Amino acid sequence: MKCLSHILLSILLPLGLMAQQLPEERTSLSSERRPDGTIEISAEKHYPGTQTAVITFKKLTNCHAPRSEEVLIRQSGVVRTLRPADPDKTIEYSYSYRIFDSHLNPKFDKHFFYRLPVSEQNSVRVYPGQLATDIYLPGSKNEKKTTYISYHFYCERKQRKR
Repeated sequence: MKCLSHILLSILLPLGLMAQQLPEERTSLSSERRPDGTIEISAEKHYPGTQTAVITFKKLTNCHAPRSEEVLIRQSGVVRTLRPADPDKTIEYSYSYRIFDSHLNPKFDKHFFYRLPVSEQNSVRVYPGQLATDIYLPGSKNEKKTTYISYHFYCERKQRKR
């Protein structure tokens, strides 16, 4: 074959415009009332990567906070602290949350040229590979698996014209 170089890259790309929801047990939120009257909402992560938690407060009194907000979670720990508006009263609250993989609305620089490390002397063929979900999240009990796919890039050097 005329193949002088062979590059195999696996790039994980989410299919669809928004991130897919991951099973709740991978990252969970809990809250704790502190002695000073504040409420700390903490995340417990069980795998690497950045997730987004969308927290929706169903009930929230004695606190100035938005009813719904997106919080980036990069590691386990406190992700939000609720402070009482009146320190003499307690905060009453209830919330629900959803965890999403990566950023919900990532910002891409339209002026930045994204390219592979391949010279113009090579032609590149791209083939879809195996579902990365099956490779990196085997045995997931979630019926709606996060849909990632790997791609294989094959480079062939172009023939020089003499």
